[in-house]
Amino acid sequence: MGITIVAVGKIKKDFANAGAREYRERIQRFGRLEVMVVQEEKIPPGRKLTAGMKRQVLLREADRIRSRMTDSGRWFGLDREGRMLDSDGFANLMGITMRPGPMGFVIGGALGLDPDLKSKDLELISFSKMTFPHDLFQVMLLEQIYRGWTILERHPYHK
Repeated sequence: MGITIVAVGKIKKDFANAGAREYRERIQRFGRLEVMVVQEEKIPPGRKLTAGMKRQVLLREADRIRSRMTDSGRWFGLDREGRMLDSDGFANLMGITMRPGPMGFVIGGALGLDPDLKSKDLELISFSKMTFPHDLFQVMLLEQIYRGWTILERHPYHK
C-alpha cells in the first residue's frame, strides 16, 4: 500500500517542518509514503493579478503537478469545493482506494488548483470551507493519513 502527496511549494515554517516530519515517521510503520514538492510559480509581490496572469500561474503549476502524477492509482485534489469527509470516511476512502492500488493527494499553491486539473485528473475532497496556510495544511493532511491508517488497523490513536 502506498500514498503519494504532490504539493506545490515546500514547507517554510520550522514548526510545520517538525510536525510533518513527525507524521511522516509515524506513517512509515503502516505503509509507503512519498512526498513530492513541485516549484510554485512566482507571483510578483504587490502586483494585482489579472485573470490571464492567474490562469498562466495555475497552468504552469498544473503541468508540474501532472509530471509527478503516476498513471496508476487514484488521485485526490484537496479543495474547498470538494466532498467533505469526517475522519472515519477518510479512512474508509483510504481502505477502498488502496486495496486495488496506490493513491495520491495534490495540494495546490497560493491560487489553488487549475480548474482543468480539478475536472479531468482529480477527485476533489475538502477538509473545510476555510482556507489554510500551505505549511499547516500539509501537516493536517499527514495527520489525517496517519489517523486513517490507525482507524483501518484498529490502533488506539483514534478514539
